[in-house]
Amino acid sequence: MNISYISVFDASDIKSGSGTDYYIPKAMIAQSASLTYISNLERKNKYFHKGKEWLYRKFLSEKYLIDRSPTVLRGYAEQIKKRAEGIKTDVFLSYSSIPVTYLDAGAPVIFWADANFADMIDYYPYFTGLSEETIRNGNLMERQSIHNAAYAVYSSEWARQGAIKHYGADPEKVKVIPYGANIDNDYSVEDIKDLVNSKSKDVCKLLFIGVEWYRKGGKRAVEIVKYLNDNGVKAELAIVGVTPDDGEELPDYVKVYGFISKKTPEGKKLLEDLISGSHFLVLPTLADCTPIVYCEFSSFGIPSITNDTGGVSSVVADNVNGKLFPVDSPAEQYGEYIISMFTDHGKYMDMALSSFNEYKTRLNWDYAGRKMKELIETLM
Repeated sequence: MNISYISVFDASDIKSGSGTDYYIPKAMIAQSASLTYISNLERKNKYFHKGKEWLYRKFLSEKYLIDRSPTVLRGYAEQIKKRAEGIKTDVFLSYSSIPVTYLDAGAPVIFWADANFADMIDYYPYFTGLSEETIRNGNLMERQSIHNAAYAVYSSEWARQGAIKHYGADPEKVKVIPYGANIDNDYSVEDIKDLVNSKSKDVCKLLFIGVEWYRKGGKRAVEIVKYLNDNGVKAELAIVGVTPDDGEELPDYVKVYGFISKKTPEGKKLLEDLISGSHFLVLPTLADCTPIVYCEFSSFGIPSITNDTGGVSSVVADNVNGKLFPVDSPAEQYGEYIISMFTDHGKYMDMALSSFNEYKTRLNWDYAGRKMKELIETLM
């Protein structure tokens, strides 16, 4: 099986672009695929588009997304086709639908994305206030990408249904394969039991991880830990990845770590210690596709307390590796659930083990790679 892996970024470098963009090709190599990277793509007429982006923002207060421009997309396709010459390719595989929109290089195309354009409009802050030109281009791009692909693969059923609803995608060619955890550990069931038993029985430790305070529900996370402390359960909240920007004074039981780099041994150890010592991931997100962090916490046997929005339910199975709440739930509902789990060691142990089982059976890159391999084999 010969795969040409397409990425706008340098997918061979974990420090470049998305960690998922690094792990997908590694997962396919682990499945004995012969893989060639076609990455580090350049934007055609980038200075023209940068100027256009500035004009839209300055004079119309609108966003112009450069990577939805037909000129840029055709430029990506031209680069890929040229660099693929002389390379034996059975399939082109891309983490995003963007660079393969107009690709026609003699082999089937598969993209493996976490969302489609239409579902993202006014859902993420980045996709709000879009110019009419960007919306038009984005929808044309997404429709063309799906039409052009042998398979359009998404990491959630939410994204799959969006492709069918918004772009008339053939249900037979739109598939769901979840991403894996972008973390390496080799815990066993016994290790998870030991980890659970080593956690504090007196203090409920919550962990919030995210780079966007508002979208990820940071304020609600603080309200939840406050509810616990106000209702007889001593609790602490560690905030990682972001510094709260709402100006609110935080209580002593909330500690802000900000960004922690996994590139340094010290940062990696601190992050692993914070994760392994926590009882719950608390991420009351307002908008999300399929965050990898849920997979990663499941690999430590840690349940995720989160919201049923976007593609989250394709990663967090309700009452299996976490709990899903409606987006508008008050802190009391989250808090009461956490109390019921934290104060019942047997119940918490059961969910820790079922969380780990979700990781071992479906939220890992070995499983994801095998499912993608099976899909590719249908084209050969």
